[in-house]
Amino acid sequence: MFQEAITLADFDNDGSNELVIGNAAGDLSIFKENDHKWCACNLGMITCLGVGDIKNKGFNSLVVITGEGLCYIFDYDYSKEIKSSESLESNCYTITHSYKQHFPLNIKQLIIADVTNRGSNDLVVILDTVVRIYTWEDDCEDKLKHKDQEIYNFDRQIDAITVNTDKDGSHSFVLYAF
Repeated sequence: MFQEAITLADFDNDGSNELVIGNAAGDLSIFKENDHKWCACNLGMITCLGVGDIKNKGFNSLVVITGEGLCYIFDYDYSKEIKSSESLESNCYTITHSYKQHFPLNIKQLIIADVTNRGSNDLVVILDTVVRIYTWEDDCEDKLKHKDQEIYNFDRQIDAITVNTDKDGSHSFVLYAF
């Protein structure tokens, strides 16, 4: 399991956090209280994941990125819960992604936040020496779009990224490189 493939966040938008875990075998598990509630299989090697309002519609989505360069978005929908037959634990509900897109290979961390200060959340991803910013576009295609001016290249390997909130409420990201 990768360090960035585990989080504690509100996936089902009920105000309580769930434990979300992805592994190198491509299995995604979401635990609510003491129950293995939701699962997905065969996603590819999950390197990082995050929960937030990436679509800017007032509800959280789960973003999963794999080592194979795939980005999956999962939205919670109670009406589509189906008991899993693929999982070793058949008591979880299988969830399916609502969106899938090819991303660059080797993404190792993501953050969902308004780092561009446009009033809507962005998806910030880091590769070895590159930071890319994606924004959800609500057009006929409904997809994450990357603008060429939102690529930042660095001479050193990026070890971590975090978001800083300034006194005026604006956001910026802080990189750690050694």
